[in-house]
Amino acid sequence: MLRQVALIGALAIGVAGAARAQTNPPERAPATPAPFSAPGAPPAPAATRAPAATPAPAAASAPAPASVEPRFRIARYQIEGATLVPLPALQAAVASFTGESRRFSDIELAQEAIREAYGRAGITAVRVLLPEQTIEGGLVRLQVDELKLRKIEVEGARHRGLANQRRAVPSLREGTTPSDTVIGDELRLANENPGRYMQVTFRTEDDGALTGSLRTNDLPPLAGQVSLDNTGSPSTGQWRVGAAVQHHNLFDRDIVGTAQAITAPGREHNVQIASVGLRVPVYRLKWLLDGSLLHSNVDSGTLRTAAGDYFMSSSGNTLSLRATRLLPRLGAWDPRFAFGLDIKQVNSRVATVSDGPSLIPSVVLRPLSLSYSASRREDRWAVFGLASYSRNLPGGGRSDAAVFQEPGLRAGANPYYGITRWSLGGSVSVRTNTLLASWSGQWTRDALVPAEQFAIGGDGSVRGFSSRVAAGDRGQRFSLELQSPLRPLQDGMGGDFGWQVFSDLAAVQRNSALAGEKERHLLSSVGGGIRLSWRQRMSLRLDTGVVVQGDGLSVPGDAFLHMAMSYGF
Repeated sequence: MLRQVALIGALAIGVAGAARAQTNPPERAPATPAPFSAPGAPPAPAATRAPAATPAPAAASAPAPASVEPRFRIARYQIEGATLVPLPALQAAVASFTGESRRFSDIELAQEAIREAYGRAGITAVRVLLPEQTIEGGLVRLQVDELKLRKIEVEGARHRGLANQRRAVPSLREGTTPSDTVIGDELRLANENPGRYMQVTFRTEDDGALTGSLRTNDLPPLAGQVSLDNTGSPSTGQWRVGAAVQHHNLFDRDIVGTAQAITAPGREHNVQIASVGLRVPVYRLKWLLDGSLLHSNVDSGTLRTAAGDYFMSSSGNTLSLRATRLLPRLGAWDPRFAFGLDIKQVNSRVATVSDGPSLIPSVVLRPLSLSYSASRREDRWAVFGLASYSRNLPGGGRSDAAVFQEPGLRAGANPYYGITRWSLGGSVSVRTNTLLASWSGQWTRDALVPAEQFAIGGDGSVRGFSSRVAAGDRGQRFSLELQSPLRPLQDGMGGDFGWQVFSDLAAVQRNSALAGEKERHLLSSVGGGIRLSWRQRMSLRLDTGVVVQGDGLSVPGDAFLHMAMSYGF
């Protein structure tokens, strides 16, 4: 039997001191929150402090020779005070530190093993103490101190109330032991709001109490933007002008509301596009609920052919509902799962008489979709991937399966069509240069109505072509781009200025093509451009694409300048 008092001063391993300082971003929400939600990174490590050693009484002060550490038998550890991690898991963690001829260092390792077990459970606000005791029968008692929050300081917010901030991190409560994993997930969801960035840190006070600090850096809730671009077409007008407004804290509940309108300057009666949307966070369930309504009415005018004139227009309404669940992190990856339902009323009108009946029937589509996405961001590189599957659910009225067989819609169209879509992208930075790559597409074995086809051409697809010059049931799009800053302009004007070169490639294929229909299209281009942004308000993007492969839709060497400009307020 070895009588030992306070075994080397009642070692304590746990949280103490101020947590690592975090720097708040100036007046905007950064891409990655800290300290808990930097992609893949564990929460900020807490400081470690051992309490002062307790002097051993005289009865136990006959040490072994200074050069020889005492050895003794440890049959098992009695772990007391643990409520947040199952006791069998803790016993398994310390089992390897039992046996004959053990030392004080083995007890230290057992303490560390318990702390690591708590860390795997997402809890770092814990101390593992070795109380004064007499080791008899090889039994060593360890005391777990799960630190409780005595006080929570809320600071920084200028446009949100106290209840709003506390509601966003529901597990951060006085009298509880904070879970870094749970709080980190809550911060991920809270920082999805475009007008706010939140962070949580902890510190231990002189008396050992734990204090939490919830800091919010937010923007005024109401923001607007006007835009101008040339994403139109010769038949509807090349230019598009738009206005949008967003409120990212409706009813002080972090509900994001948006409204947008787009038209063609000088041809407002031909192009009318409007949308409204809501995003509602459900913090306790870790869900994001999205809903939007889009109305589009575009008059393409008259198409004159040898067979006669055709009056063409398209209109429609789309109701989109989507629920997104933020899944637990997989190491450095941020995974998400979503399911949605779209209800699309499509009216594509082609008539031989201005007010005559349409040769193409209207149809209502109701695709139900499931998707999974994951992203990872590091200092010098980032990757993103998304895969989804959707299937149409025909019903009554104009969504009935019989509608798909009406003449003029699409010969052989499957009312129960299924579509697999994907999108992959990544970037890597070397010094001041950034290389970006992306690949997206869709695959189906069905004949699709035009509203569900994969369209190529134009800005965001193959630059150098007009928008949507070709479409097919299956399609893929590749893009490679190199970006670099323009240092003289950045230094002189204080904004972000850069140039880029790019190469775009896209292909589409039509399933069950009929006689006279072109089955495939392949388009490619190369080009370059500039990017300008100033004071996080004004941005300008100019890209000139030069056709390499036109496939009968354009001549190699043809060029098109894509322009997009916006101003936020």
